Amino acid sequence: MVPSFDRPKEVTIYNMKKCHLWLSTEEIQPEKLKNATTVVIDVMLATTTLVTIMERGARRIYPVESVYEAHSMKEFLGHPAVLTGGELGGKPVEGFDCAHLPDEYTPERVKDHDIVFLSSNGTRAITKAKPAKQLLLGNLRNAYTIAVIP
Repeated sequence: MVPSFDRPKEVTIYNMKKCHLWLSTEEIQPEKLKNATTVVIDVMLATTTLVTIMERGARRIYPVESVYEAHSMKEFLGHPAVLTGGELGGKPVEGFDCAHLPDEYTPERVKDHDIVFLSSNGTRAITKAKPAKQLLLGNLRNAYTIAVIP
């Protein structure tokens, strides 16, 4: 039998007033983010891929929550420098330009492009966190940078 633990919903850390921790997208309470700095971490892949895309020269990333929304956004943007990418259920989306792995987003492919990106959990979490005063994408590669942002 796996033991169950009651985990804290609020933790006081150093000089921070409060730190809310939500372990799933469904737990996020957007109303608590209004004046907060929020870090979205999708440990499996999305935030790592999104940060990599920006590092490699993309102009903008548009996180979306469905295949329909991705196609609609690409059509709305209406210029040739738009790529669709991402995954659903851990599998590439048929008809998208790229899947979800960082290596697919080479500098040659994404430089000066807008990326419409879909993921099973990460982009939903980003969308729910939009009310935040400051929204950051965290991952294991940029953990130190996120930690030292004032």
